[in-house]
Amino acid sequence: MSIIRVAKRRKFTVVCNTPINDSVIDYDVLGLLVYLLSKPDGWNVSINHLVKQKESGETKIRRMLGSLQDNGYAEWKRLKSGRVEWLIYEMPQGQYKHEADDHISPYGQNPHVDKPHVEKPRVENNHDIVKTQPLVKTDNKVKTDIAEPPKKATKEPKSSRTWDSYSRAYLHRYRVAPNRSAKVNKLLCLFVDEVGQDDAPQIAAYYLNLNERWYQQKAHDVPTLLQSATAIRTQWATGTNKTNKDYQKTERISRSNTDMSEIEAKIRRGDL
Repeated sequence: MSIIRVAKRRKFTVVCNTPINDSVIDYDVLGLLVYLLSKPDGWNVSINHLVKQKESGETKIRRMLGSLQDNGYAEWKRLKSGRVEWLIYEMPQGQYKHEADDHISPYGQNPHVDKPHVEKPRVENNHDIVKTQPLVKTDNKVKTDIAEPPKKATKEPKSSRTWDSYSRAYLHRYRVAPNRSAKVNKLLCLFVDEVGQDDAPQIAAYYLNLNERWYQQKAHDVPTLLQSATAIRTQWATGTNKTNKDYQKTERISRSNTDMSEIEAKIRRGDL
């Protein structure tokens, strides 16, 4: 494997190899740690800021900060003002200080790297220089004096109430819980759109009480519920609940009426 390096003229970060080779630090957590260590001392950052910088949600950011905290690379304290101050360490602290060497990968110990030839950087614009404290023996703490934002309430999926009602009725009829998948959730959302969010839970439970042969053959599955949504809603709204016997009776009456009509026609023609 070849590694192509570039001469560092400006805007670069020097980080100790200990966290990089620490096997207890995941790659995504390591990326967050390096990002924080690249900031100047005393730089203020909030969780909202971290969420906006990369394609990571608030939950993932909090998980990664928690991982850094669990492994001695971060800690936080609440100030009297109610704000939270995070301290980020380049080396693990406390009980993890002597454990870090045990987690270092054998492939990352004492690498031999030739000293690269780097020209003296030329400063063309003073505004491009980020002012930091000299890199001396320090833990390179990054402080955040920003209050933690309140957690946003998780929005309930549109199909949740309908699924709860459907699954209870299904379990009551078949004595086994129905299978739920992403496809089922999508079909239930379409069903809710079709019959309305307020009526959908009741109609879904009503569906499991229908004894039509077609529904029984399909084991009252969700695709059939969506396919027959309009008819089932009409039966639910009007209180008509035809069984197989009802349909068979209607068919016999219809067939009998047809036979009588044929007999009358034959009498009129003189065939009988």
